[in-house]
Parts: sequence; C-alpha cells; structure tokens
Amino acid sequence: MALWYEETSNVVSGDAVTMGSGDELYVAPNVQISSTGGGSGVNSAGMIEDAEIYGSIYGSYGIYTTDGNNNIHVGTGGSVSGASYGMYLNGNHNFVSNNGDIAGNFGLLFYDSSNVIINSGTITGSYDRAINLTGGDNQVVNSGTISAPDDSAIAFNTGGSESNANTIDNSGTISSGGGYEAIFTNDLATTITNSGMIAGGVHFGNGNDTLSNKGAISGNVRFGSGTNLYDGTLGSVTGTLFAGSGTNTLYGGAGNDTFLVGANLAHVSIDGGSGTDTVVLSGATKLKFTPTTMVDVEKLQLATGHNYNLTTNDATVAAGQTLTIDGSALSASNVLTFNGAAETDGHFKIIGGLGADNLTGGALSDTFTYTTAAQSTSTHYDTITGFNFAKDIFNIPGGVNPVTGINTKVTTGTLSTASFDANLTSALSGHLTAHHAILFTPNAGTLSGDTFLVVDLNGTAGYQTGHDLVIRMNGSSGTLAAVGFH
Repeated sequence: MALWYEETSNVVSGDAVTMGSGDELYVAPNVQISSTGGGSGVNSAGMIEDAEIYGSIYGSYGIYTTDGNNNIHVGTGGSVSGASYGMYLNGNHNFVSNNGDIAGNFGLLFYDSSNVIINSGTITGSYDRAINLTGGDNQVVNSGTISAPDDSAIAFNTGGSESNANTIDNSGTISSGGGYEAIFTNDLATTITNSGMIAGGVHFGNGNDTLSNKGAISGNVRFGSGTNLYDGTLGSVTGTLFAGSGTNTLYGGAGNDTFLVGANLAHVSIDGGSGTDTVVLSGATKLKFTPTTMVDVEKLQLATGHNYNLTTNDATVAAGQTLTIDGSALSASNVLTFNGAAETDGHFKIIGGLGADNLTGGALSDTFTYTTAAQSTSTHYDTITGFNFAKDIFNIPGGVNPVTGINTKVTTGTLSTASFDANLTSALSGHLTAHHAILFTPNAGTLSGDTFLVVDLNGTAGYQTGHDLVIRMNGSSGTLAAVGFH
C-alpha cells in the first residue's frame, strides 16, 4: 500500500497519478492533478483504500478504478472532473462522499452493485447522466445538487451482482433535461424519499416501488407492473401520476393532483387528498368501486376509445361534495354506463359522450350536462335512470334560461328503433314548441311504454334530428319544469 500525498500541482499528457490496489490518495487544497493528453487524472489498478480530495483532479476520466471497494471523499473546495467521466468505478461496494464538485459527460458511473453516494455538493452530467448505477443495493443520499441538462440525473441499469432494493433520499435538488426523467430506475425495488425538489419527474421500472414525497416534484411520476406506493400527503407534484399495471396505492397532497390509470382500476387505490384532483381513466373498465377505490377526487375523466361501466361506492364522494364524471371525449362508438345509486350524501355532475350512455345518479341532487345535442339525439339517445325532476338538474346550451316552457305530455303515437327519427318527428309535430321541453310515451312500436324527454335546442318548433336533445327517462319522478334546465 502506498500513500500518494499531492501537495504540488501535476499536469501531464498521460495519466497524472497511477495507483496500485489498496493505495491511498490525498490532494491538498489548490493543487491541480491533471491529464491534458487523454489520460486519467487518477488511474488505479484496483481499489482505492482512501482518497481525500481538496484540490482538483481532471482527465478524460477524472478517477478510474479497475476494482470495487473504493472509498473516495471530495471535500469542500475539491473537484473531480472528466471530459468523458468524472468518476468511473468498476466493481461493487464503492463509497463516494462529495462536498465539492464532480462533473463530466457522465458525472459518476458505477459498473456494479452495492454502492453508496452521499452528496452535499454538486454532481453534474453535462451530456449524459449525472449518476449511473447498476443492479441493486445502491444508496444515494443527496442534500446538494445532482443535475443532467440532457439526460436523467440518476439512472439505474439492469445487471450487477446484487438484487436488493435501491434507495434514494433527497433533500436537495435532482434535475434533468432533454425530456428525460430526473430519476430512471430498473426493475428492482426502489424506494425514494423526497423532501427537496425533483425536477423532471420519476420513471420507475417493474419492481415493487415506493415514493414518499414531502417535497416538490416537477414532472410526471410513472410506476411499472409491481406493487407500488406513492405517498404525497405532505408534498406536491406538477405533472401526472401514472399508475402502473400492477397494484397501486396512491395518496395525493394538498395541491391539484392528476392520476392516470389504465384498465386496471380494480388494482388501484387513490386518495386525492385536498385540492382539486383528477383521475383520468384510459382503458376499457368495468368495475364496482370499493370504499377505497377512489376518494377525495373531484373529477373522473374518461379517455376516448374505450367503453366504461362504473358503479361507485357511497364512500366515493364525501358528504356535501361533488364528483364530476366527464365522458365528453367519448365517441359515438363508445358507451358510458355509470351507476351512482349507492351515493347517499354527495353529488354528481355527469357529462356523457356521443354514444348511447346509461346514467344513474345518487340520492341527492345531481347535474346532467349536455353541451351539444349530438351527445344524446336520434338513436344515440342516453338513458337516465331514477331522475328526480324536483331536485336533479339538466345543464344544457342556451344561456341562463334555455327552456322557457313545458309542453303537455304526449301519450299516444308510434316509436320504433328502425324508424326512430321519422316517428318522433311525426308524434311531436304540433306539440313541441320552440325552446320548450316535452315528455313523450308512445303507445305503439318497439319502444311502446318507454318515456322520452325531448328538448328543443335550435329554436325551431318540432323535433329536428341532430339538433334537439332526446333522452330516455327510466323510472323518473317529480314534475317536469322549466326551472330544472340551466
């Protein structure tokens, strides 16, 4: 074992310092160890027993080692930088603490598992990753700044000799650029605790991953196919929380959180917390909610291209609160079946799509919103079950008082699906006047005995296909009145 005690600057064209396995290194303050000809600042043929760096080291590789079990400390005022790599450490069980600066195209690369990085200074990847780790059992503790303007700041590769969980504890700043996530993990379990800032988001692999966020995250958080936990109760996310395809438990914070879920809502538990929170469903879903499926969420938004069959639980909407069901993006080939009948003390605002939706509200007053006749007209009419004209509301186009009167109910006439528009036009001729609404219960045809609400939206008396609302009312109660239209 040798001790390399550098008190004077050393600038050469090859490797500035060549060490053997088990050697130690001390670089005094204001001392420069530098390779100008493509060599390494420090090249060790084996492990570095101990390195204390208070000056500066520079080369194509700032520090390069051929084996693991390295112990390197960069003190305040010290720096290790490389044109390619700040540090390139082979082997496993490496320990690096940094109070100064580590920088390179890659800031810090570990080629195997079981590494510890404690950073209170700055680690920068000027072109690639700031910290590149391999395998499992890696630990990063950051109270300083880790940044990569053109890549992920911290990334975990597959492989390595260990498969234990990786951990990151951040109270400083971790930031990325170039459209990359600040943290990108492999398929091993990863636990991230954040009380600082993560700028660029987090992309988890397919392990059993946990993110405890008491700080701020700018960007998206994406989970994989494992059993995942996000606890943002005391933190904030400016971006979307993507539930993975596995089992997910997600707790939002005080801000306005957005959660995106695919077709696996049955394996997701979401508590939006305070703020105005949105869950976006993007995948065909048929589900009866449990008390924990989704709570403290203000909006359930349905992505186009899928059919949805959703039955909520009484716990889904808190007492006195309102949940918006937004199916406005659904095309005519998509169907929303929504049943909120279990709700006893909350309210729904329901917006259907262009298909023939089946909608049921709860026990209290609900609002059914139509922004255009195309959402429920002709044979693409919606069916609303259990509507109470005494308390439920229709929100339709046409200003403050879109319906100025109610016409007398029509109880005779023919209505069949095959000739729906022609039958309805004939039955309501001379009965439905401009800007009025009417109930029609045919006594002949394939739809005999069903009751339809028809609302004139275009200011022309009678029914016009595609311009007036048509809604099948199943089991409605109360008396139809103009004040029920807003």
